[in-house]
Amino acid sequence: MAVLHLPVLLAAQPLYSSGDSVKVFSLLEKADQQITSSQLSEAQQSATEALEFSRQKKFLRGEANAHTTLADIYYRRSESPKMGYHDSASLKIGLLLKDSFLIALSYYQLGQMLLDENKITEAQQLFNKALQLKFEKDQSSYTAVVYNDMGFAYGAKGEHEKQIEWLLKAMRLYDKIDDPAGMSQTLSNLSTAYWELGRRKEAFDYAKRAIVIREKLGDADALSLSYNNLSQLYLLSDQLDSAIKYLKPAIKYAEASGLKAGWLKPISVWD
Repeated sequence: MAVLHLPVLLAAQPLYSSGDSVKVFSLLEKADQQITSSQLSEAQQSATEALEFSRQKKFLRGEANAHTTLADIYYRRSESPKMGYHDSASLKIGLLLKDSFLIALSYYQLGQMLLDENKITEAQQLFNKALQLKFEKDQSSYTAVVYNDMGFAYGAKGEHEKQIEWLLKAMRLYDKIDDPAGMSQTLSNLSTAYWELGRRKEAFDYAKRAIVIREKLGDADALSLSYNNLSQLYLLSDQLDSAIKYLKPAIKYAEASGLKAGWLKPISVWD
C-alpha cells in the first residue's frame, strides 16, 4: 500500500459542546440514510460537513467517524485512494484515542480495500485483527459484515467450503440480532457459494429465501439483483421458462429502482 501523508494530530483544547456533538452525529446519521438510499453525492456532502465542523471544533471522535463514513462512500464508488486516505485518517485518530471500535472498523475498511485489489491474504489478516480487537467479543452487525467478507475472501481463493462456513456464521448472527437486510444479503451470497460447489438445491433454496425477505423489506434495488440471480440459475440449469419467469420481476424492480441498462450481472457476482 502507498504511504499516505496525513495531517499530524496535535493535542489541543477541545472547543466542542454536547450540542456540537449532537450536530456532528446527526449529520453522519443523515449521511448513513443517504448511503442506504444510494444518494452518494448527498451523503458525501453531509459527511464532509460533519468532518469540517468536527475539525473546527477540535472534536476528534466526530472527525474519525466522519472519515469512516467518507471511506464507506468512496468504497462504494470504487475510489480506493480516497477511501484509503479517509480510513487511514480514522485509524490514526482511533489509535490516539485508544478507541477499539474505531481501530477495528478502520482495519475492516482497509481490508475491504485490499480485497478489491485482490490482496486476499492481506485483507484476511486485517479482518482477523478487527475481529480479535473488537467485533468477535462485542458481536453486532459489524461482526456479521466481517464474517460475510471473510467468506468472500475464501471464495476468491476457491476455498468454497470455508467460504460457506463463514457465511453461515454471518447468517446465524444476523438471525440473532434480527437484521433482515443483512440476512438477505448473506443468503444471496450463500446461494452463489453453493452454486460454485455444484450443490444446486441449496443454491436455489437460499436464493429464494433472500427474495422472500427482500420482498418484505420492499428493497427494489436488491430485489432486482436477487430475481436476476435466480433467473440466471434457471438459465444455467437449462430451464428457460423459469428463467424468463424470474427475469420479469428483475426488470420491473430494476426500473423501479432507477437502475440503468447493463444492470444484469452473472450469477458469480457477489451480492
